Amino acid sequence: MRKREVIVPIIVALITGCLSNYDKISKSVIEYTQGNTSSQNYDQELRIMLEKTGMRRQIDTMNNIYLNRLSLALALSNKYQNQPDKVKKIIAIQSRYLSYDNLISKSIDIFKHYYTLDDIENLNKIYSIPFVQRQIERTPIIITELMPIFLACEKEAIDAEHEIMANN
Repeated sequence: MRKREVIVPIIVALITGCLSNYDKISKSVIEYTQGNTSSQNYDQELRIMLEKTGMRRQIDTMNNIYLNRLSLALALSNKYQNQPDKVKKIIAIQSRYLSYDNLISKSIDIFKHYYTLDDIENLNKIYSIPFVQRQIERTPIIITELMPIFLACEKEAIDAEHEIMANN
């Protein structure tokens, strides 16, 4: 019951926000789609899309987390415990191969499978709209703020599950 009390108002607020701003969104889409030009270069347009959507930040963050964990694991391992120079070299090699540019260059075919150049150009126009940019910027913040609610709901579910198991 409590989950619904929390989730339903959030969903209603999101829907209300979208509907109340529909005129702004649709007007902006028309203005931006008429004003933006394309480079006609798939790689370049893809990179623009990844920047505008925040996906590049996500890839960089994922990469940094991986490299930090790897660095720590290597430093703590018996094999490299007293060899910080080797650890630095290994991390440098990993960084080069896992760089954003290298990852994107090797994954363009995946994007081409799902998006045409025209698709990406249109998405770039939409992602250029200030309202959409604000939504992209706010989404990770909102998700972070929602995490305690999610964890509390998860705890309630686990407690309810334990109660059911104890009664059987």
